[in-house]
Amino acid sequence: MDYTEDEEYTKTNLQDVVFLNLFVGFSDGESNFTIILHKDSNGIIKNVAFRFLIELHVDDIDVLNYIKSKLNLGNNISVYGSSCKFTVTHPKDISKLIFIFDKYNLNTTEYLDYLDFKKAFMLYQEERCTGFKEKKH
Repeated sequence: MDYTEDEEYTKTNLQDVVFLNLFVGFSDGESNFTIILHKDSNGIIKNVAFRFLIELHVDDIDVLNYIKSKLNLGNNISVYGSSCKFTVTHPKDISKLIFIFDKYNLNTTEYLDYLDFKKAFMLYQEERCTGFKEKKH
């Protein structure tokens, strides 16, 4: 699936409403949104990374592989001991997740975490674009 806010996306990819609702419901209980600040040796923030993560027992790795294949985004599934993790870190993929979570709302307190995550991501992306434009002049 290719997630963009165009008409083709709406017609083609949102036909799988059942999966997207299941994914969002599953994310309500099993996911988290993380903002990682990368600082230099002086404590000055040099970069910000955004991460969406679902972590399950390794016995459930097929669930994560299914989610990854249906969404067609995210990093490789990683295994650590008895846990497996599906992570999304690329800004383009984060944007696609935001489109999904805006269309199909989370229903628990995870929604509040999502709103903060989304706001920070949008501000960071806007600042990066503005910063690049200002440096050109």
